[in-house]
Amino acid sequence: MNVRGADWKPSLDDPEVRGYIIEEAGEDGLELARYLRDHTHVSCVEVLDAYKDRKASAVRKALYRLMEAHAAEYEKDTDSKGWETFYWDLDLEEIKHILRRRWADELLHIQKQLVFEKDHQFYGCADSHRRILFEDAMDIQFKCPVCHRAMEPMDGAEVRKALMARAKELEPHVSAA
Repeated sequence: MNVRGADWKPSLDDPEVRGYIIEEAGEDGLELARYLRDHTHVSCVEVLDAYKDRKASAVRKALYRLMEAHAAEYEKDTDSKGWETFYWDLDLEEIKHILRRRWADELLHIQKQLVFEKDHQFYGCADSHRRILFEDAMDIQFKCPVCHRAMEPMDGAEVRKALMARAKELEPHVSAA
């Protein structure tokens, strides 16, 4: 993950931004976001013309999903006869704040999980089917609920190491906010 400092400007070249758009608006949304990046202040008629191989309702739906994901915005223009035209633009600025909040939430969760991992002993069988807390392992007589073999204490160092690595990766993005 690249460090995203206070002056970070989200773009479609950023894999985190692309991932967010796909998660919120789907692959069609990402494709439309690329179109909007290359065509500023474009009318809905022009967008529909560019995607005439698709149903108009599907294209409009993807545009609205982009808007709901805070990745696009529109401006409505009404002519003298009352006809409305919508002009669309890509606007990724709000995504910056959304992703920072997500990263901060994830970091907080990781920090809590690290404390939990340090404060508890886990047990598991030789095949590592499940990691079970000492108290719960005691209730099932230290027998794996999957294979019914004996459970032994598990070293949580690898889990803690992975959590600390992810926390270290997130910290610069959260502190830059």
